Amino acid sequence: MLKSWLGITEKIQWLPLHRESNDKGTDIAKRNRQTEQWILYFILAILGVQFLVFMAWSIVLYHRFALTYDFATYFQGVWNIWHGHLNPFSTVLGFPLWGNGGQSLFWFIALLTRIYPHGISILILQDIAVETTEIVTLLFVIDLISAAKTNEISDKNRIMLLLLTGILIVFNPWTYWAVSFDVHTEPFAAAFIILAARETFHRRWKWTALWVMATLTGGLVECTYVVALGITLIIVGKGRQRAGFILVLAGTICFILLDHFLGANKLPPPGIVYGYLVDPGSAGSKLGFGSLIIGMLVHPFHVLIAIWNERLNIWADLSAGGIIGIFSPWGLAIPIVIGASNILSRAFASVSFQNFPLYGFVVIGTIDVLIKFMKNYGGRFKAYVTSIVVFLIAANSMGWFITWAPKTPSHWLTVSPKAADTLLKALKMIPNDSEVIASQGIAGRFAARPWLYTILVNDNSSFPIHSHKLFFVVSPLQGIETVKETDQLSIIANLVRNNHAKLVMHGGGVWVLSWVVPRGQHFITLDSSSNTIPAWVLSTTNGTPVLVGRSSTWHIASMDGTGYVLDHDYWRIENGHYDVSVTLASSRAVNLEIWDTTRDILLARRALTATNSVRTVNVPFDINQLGMPHTYHGWGPFQIEPILPRPGDRVEVRIWQPNNAITNVYTVKLIKKRL
Repeated sequence: MLKSWLGITEKIQWLPLHRESNDKGTDIAKRNRQTEQWILYFILAILGVQFLVFMAWSIVLYHRFALTYDFATYFQGVWNIWHGHLNPFSTVLGFPLWGNGGQSLFWFIALLTRIYPHGISILILQDIAVETTEIVTLLFVIDLISAAKTNEISDKNRIMLLLLTGILIVFNPWTYWAVSFDVHTEPFAAAFIILAARETFHRRWKWTALWVMATLTGGLVECTYVVALGITLIIVGKGRQRAGFILVLAGTICFILLDHFLGANKLPPPGIVYGYLVDPGSAGSKLGFGSLIIGMLVHPFHVLIAIWNERLNIWADLSAGGIIGIFSPWGLAIPIVIGASNILSRAFASVSFQNFPLYGFVVIGTIDVLIKFMKNYGGRFKAYVTSIVVFLIAANSMGWFITWAPKTPSHWLTVSPKAADTLLKALKMIPNDSEVIASQGIAGRFAARPWLYTILVNDNSSFPIHSHKLFFVVSPLQGIETVKETDQLSIIANLVRNNHAKLVMHGGGVWVLSWVVPRGQHFITLDSSSNTIPAWVLSTTNGTPVLVGRSSTWHIASMDGTGYVLDHDYWRIENGHYDVSVTLASSRAVNLEIWDTTRDILLARRALTATNSVRTVNVPFDINQLGMPHTYHGWGPFQIEPILPRPGDRVEVRIWQPNNAITNVYTVKLIKKRL
């Protein structure tokens, strides 16, 4: 194994020479072999550049605080292990880290990153795992080609297969998405399971056992990878069936141990995730895995409908790696098991890191199918058809890359530089032993502490208090958020108004507050129920918050020039009749505008006369027809079914002023009328 890693280019030995006895034929074979060798060198060089890109991108994401709840979960666990807490309790999850599926992998990650104990080390390790998966995929393809006899595949076809492999590996856009989303077990497990699969190809069973055990450190989900590899070996056959049955048994036993006996099942019950397949009208939270399997067999229509609804994402996951790979024994079982468990869960049906382990196997399967195709047909027909098929597969992969790779920054880098500067100042200012409650979209780097909680739900949430001083880091419009903007804005306002929290800093749409805990208080509830938003918490184009004196007098004041004193005040609403109520004062006439940003239409506009005294103005408007959210789906055959925004239209309240006006805005309120 070590030799194959240290001398990777020695694998070029599989490229056999022609058997012609004349010198001319031997010279041609040598030139072909040199060409193949340079192609391999070129692919390896591209993979090296790609690895540098991965690391640079991870550093950018880290410094921009584009790390969410998932990274916070694992970073806090690893940080605790660094500090000697070998069974760390995750305040992010609300239970011990072990309970998150028995992911012992992160204890090994903590050991490896102890040399440089920073969150970026975890991301770099994940980049290494992703790159390892790609390199092993390339080696596996070389093994498949070398297993073919010299007279079965021409040198031209060998060159085509090598080039196609490089394209399928390097230009899969979902690989770039996998390294963009926090840190997870799946990329690590992908490297381990594909290493195990390659060892089974060579029947090196001791190495197989090592990589299978490494895969199982990923926890409950990764047990299914081992089962799928066992099914793969049973299908492949050729003396591997016995090992296949052992792997199926090992993966199943490990799953049962973790789920029933070792306390690794603190995750949502399987009925909550898959219960709709048994009874679409019920949450099915009491159903176990056995009942779910029986229920799905009894109601196969529900499963088929769920698969059909996610057909675009299934196509995207399989097509980018060469979809014909699923017709190979090596590319069938693992994509089906991994893809089905994610697609049917609905929560993980989108194209993302969860499906990363299947990409390498689809590539391997695609090359395997092409090799068999080349063997079964001869003459010019083989040459023409092979060239056309290879071209179509390569063009398809490039089409996915061109369509989706440029979307990676806008999809994952959702924290502005100004917001990142504020977050960095907050991170340096907040002591490590202080408790922090943060918006989940930017919480990742704040996890290097014993107590971190994230704002995840729209309802009022209670959090235990562990320290005498709490810090709140709230960013309603920054990062990938699951909570409505208005709810987070209400939380900021109510912390200041009701809890007398102190505003420490703000900027770029980030608000940092501190709160000294009253004696005897052990919980705090974040109130997000108010439908009145103080203007000072809103981001504006031509205004600045005035935060002096009592908090009840805080407001937004206009700056010089024409423009919007108030904007970025978003409300997600359904059909109905509404009133917008704004409290303001202005020295000149201003316009109050209400925009439906989902449909990009003006719902209402009212010209407000000048008044230097504070007054409240009500403007009615109606929503009679909801628009489709502006979500990019791709184009042509390169479409996915993305995660859609919350239902309802996004309505924005704006106040526009002319030049030389002095305008102060105090509150904005949205009221739904009852019919």
